[in-house]
Amino acid sequence: MITEIGKIKIKWDTSSSPKQMRSRLLNHYKNFLITHPHDVDIKITVRMKNVKLTVHTASVLYSRSWEYFKYDGRSFFRFSSGDLAEVGEGFRKIKVYMSHESGQSLFYLFPEILYSFILPEFDGVLLHACGVKMDNRIFVFLAPPEGGKSTIAKLALKKGLILLNDDRIIVRKIRNKFYAFGNPWHGEVEVTSSEWGEAKELFFLKKARRNFVKEVDKKRMFAEMLNNSFYVKVDRENFRKVIEVIGNIVNNVKGYELSFRPDENIWGYLDERFR
Repeated sequence: MITEIGKIKIKWDTSSSPKQMRSRLLNHYKNFLITHPHDVDIKITVRMKNVKLTVHTASVLYSRSWEYFKYDGRSFFRFSSGDLAEVGEGFRKIKVYMSHESGQSLFYLFPEILYSFILPEFDGVLLHACGVKMDNRIFVFLAPPEGGKSTIAKLALKKGLILLNDDRIIVRKIRNKFYAFGNPWHGEVEVTSSEWGEAKELFFLKKARRNFVKEVDKKRMFAEMLNNSFYVKVDRENFRKVIEVIGNIVNNVKGYELSFRPDENIWGYLDERFR
């Protein structure tokens, strides 16, 4: 199968994987599948094989659920599930060795880590944000956990609008414009869309008793975006590129603090204010 998420094409070779895993992957990425692309950006080969590296190697990066390390001149991700991913050619060719037929790490954990690494190379960043399409406009709402993203996502669905994602949004610069993309890695609200469009404004959410919007300065906008972005904190080169991408967005897209009352009237307010 071939997926396109954030205008990045990935070819998944799952031919030797269990039928159940292939079926689950197709269902999970069904809204992001494409056929007959002219080229692909990344190739992922999935194999059922429990690979154990016998020599202990210190991790380059690590978290509670995964680690990134070098072994015998090669780069690997190892997950708490026992799955292993070998990374080659600047994250463009990847071999994933699955230790269990569920293939769970292929649905959320590994793709999100992969995009955190590669998006800066594509002039993009993965944000803690909710994205909504209203008519032909894209609204991107940033907030930390419990900051209102799921609330505004539910209000969008209740209004009959298109929800790109309630918790993660890809923003990329393409031909000197900035676009926001839906993706399949949702949060509390299990609705996603492959829709995308130009992001002319970014909104930083704040729950309130009334709807009110005010423009924020570039310094605050930069800090808010950095605090609500996914990046590999201890990888200096990745961090440098993320800083560069965010700085470019800040200099070209307006930022607003959006105080909102959690009811459907927010959409009428935004429609009138940003038509």
